[in-house]
Amino acid sequence: MATLRTRRILPTLLGLLAAAAPLAAAQDDEGIFAPFARELGLAKDPTAPHETTLATLRANPDAYRNVRVILTLHMNERTSFWNPFFTRFTPDNYVNFSAWGDEQRLWVAAEYGNEFPLFFVDRRSEPARKILAAEPFQRFRVTAIVRDTFRGMPWIEVTKVKTLSERVSRGTLVHGARGRKWMEAGKWALAANEFDRAIAGDLPDASRVGLLKDLSVCHYARGDRDKTRSVLLAAADLDPKDAEVNAALEALLLEDEEAGASAQSMREIMEPEPAPPRPAPPAETTDHDHVETPEPGADGGTTSDTPQGNTTDPPKGTNREPDGK
Repeated sequence: MATLRTRRILPTLLGLLAAAAPLAAAQDDEGIFAPFARELGLAKDPTAPHETTLATLRANPDAYRNVRVILTLHMNERTSFWNPFFTRFTPDNYVNFSAWGDEQRLWVAAEYGNEFPLFFVDRRSEPARKILAAEPFQRFRVTAIVRDTFRGMPWIEVTKVKTLSERVSRGTLVHGARGRKWMEAGKWALAANEFDRAIAGDLPDASRVGLLKDLSVCHYARGDRDKTRSVLLAAADLDPKDAEVNAALEALLLEDEEAGASAQSMREIMEPEPAPPRPAPPAETTDHDHVETPEPGADGGTTSDTPQGNTTDPPKGTNREPDGK
């Protein structure tokens, strides 16, 4: 009897659940089973912070107002920027510090001088202790929220801080800055040597990709397409979604295809179809020896320089050193 009762109830229960699911979805855009799916790791939590970059946030701060975000930062220093009339941050309750986004190339003078000074952390919190103990260039993965915007600038409160082991060293910055100066001077071999030294060591992926992109420009300007390709492929392995790397690889492939078509056309011109074989000479006579002497011919040759690719102009730099000196 119990089995028969279960068989009768089960279709009714399933029908009720099927009818309730659209109603729940209409209320919260999730569905009745969404909480269980999140607990099992089968669905994304809509309340989870949104991972982005500092550059994206600075470009459109109002879009991130009161939105929790995850940022990866390079520590710069403690600062003292306050505006208690338009923001909630006061020196009695918060610690203020400046930092760079992980996407910034700190060996480029313009980006080194573009640190962001409006990060704040509750003075009484555990994240504040980590910030106060941090050294310059220490990397953090932080959870933050844009609390206020004033004159187009986001005022960001950091609520969680996770210390990362990989960091950019001063040696990397020095060699990278020298490489940029040699690029500006058109000394591509010297610049490539500095970038090779800069990428040595345990670097964050974002910084290594930036250095590899600079190195690829040097090899391309020197006419070394094989090294250019290998460096770009190494950068693509680290960040397959980097738009600049993918565009450079595609452009290199198109140039190779055009060069291959030109080389094939040249071979067709320089190597015409072979002439038909000559008939065999007549047999020797008994009266006297007769030797056929072939007509002297003149072979000609033509050489042609393979057109070179356009040299990529180096980005313009400044005289400011990344170490600030």
